[in-house]
Amino acid sequence: MKFRKSILGLMICSLIWQLPVQAATYTKKVQYYNPTFYYNGVQKDLNGSVVVIDGVTYVPARNLSNSLGLDLSWDGKSLFINSSNGSDLSSQMALQAKEYEIASLKKEIERLGGNGITSTNKNSKTTTTDSYSQTDGTDILGTELTATAKALESSYEEYFDDIEFDFSVKLSGSKLRVNITYDRSAANKAFNKLSSKELKEFVEDVCEEIRERHDDIAIEGTIKYDDNNSTKYYFDYSKRDKLSCGKNSDYSRRDYDDNVTAASVERILEGFSVIAIDDYLGTVPITSKRAEVNESKERISLNVYVDLNDEMKTALNLNQGIDRDGHLRDYMKDFASRIQRETDYDDILIYVYSGSKEIAFYDYEEDKLNVSGI
Repeated sequence: MKFRKSILGLMICSLIWQLPVQAATYTKKVQYYNPTFYYNGVQKDLNGSVVVIDGVTYVPARNLSNSLGLDLSWDGKSLFINSSNGSDLSSQMALQAKEYEIASLKKEIERLGGNGITSTNKNSKTTTTDSYSQTDGTDILGTELTATAKALESSYEEYFDDIEFDFSVKLSGSKLRVNITYDRSAANKAFNKLSSKELKEFVEDVCEEIRERHDDIAIEGTIKYDDNNSTKYYFDYSKRDKLSCGKNSDYSRRDYDDNVTAASVERILEGFSVIAIDDYLGTVPITSKRAEVNESKERISLNVYVDLNDEMKTALNLNQGIDRDGHLRDYMKDFASRIQRETDYDDILIYVYSGSKEIAFYDYEEDKLNVSGI
């Protein structure tokens, strides 16, 4: 009943609006729109304009009723609204709402269902089939870490003959901490006979399986002999899937640095010393570079400082605007591409300064250069 009243109100408003109007002494603000609307989550086309007069919205009632599958008629006195197929409108609306809800739930189930994986490692005699959703960054539930540890144990518990490994996985700050342990003196003798290549292949396999489950997070871990609590092997696996590993005597954590810092970005660009400008024959020396890393937004900002002479300034001013200076844009893209390859950051912004004045700005994701001139 409420729906019928609203349609009636819309129709009456439409009829009133179409009546002849005498000249008025004030001005009305009239706006026209051609919108689409959603009915139970399904996009519909109104096939007509919506009119807004002084903030009041008027919708063509017949167009709206046609979009909803209703029959609308007017005999000059009364307005009649009926369902096109004779069924009850409220039942139709309830049914369509349920269908939309079911479709939404199906999509959610597909999203949560994750990826199935069947894995057999080359040394283990077990084959595991697992189902999971890959996580991103540090947003990981405890149950997901427990499932990862169980999967590792199932796949790699007997990776080597005479050694039985136990696994635990936990979140430690911004990294995943993996503890691999074994006991028994016989197992320790077998471990001591393993070559560096065998151990590296083992931890690489472990880290790769963890990466399948947990993306965009660094991994660090140890292999320990539980009987005397001695650490036998160290390993680190960066966000860029770079493995650093070794025994106590030949492993140095200084060789491993997954943290992106302003200093590391500036080191990446140590070999970049000039830029170029359209309409200037030579190159422009870079006097200095300053980087800033925003880890929360995963963004790198780079300030490039140059000292322009009058001829360079004239050339720069000839190419003001969006993507008009091809040479400068190519250099900025080269800078950002190198940073992206080394850091995995995609949101990279480069600002070019002459003295304290910003003369150009480059957005790597948009691949656009804006030259403001000087």
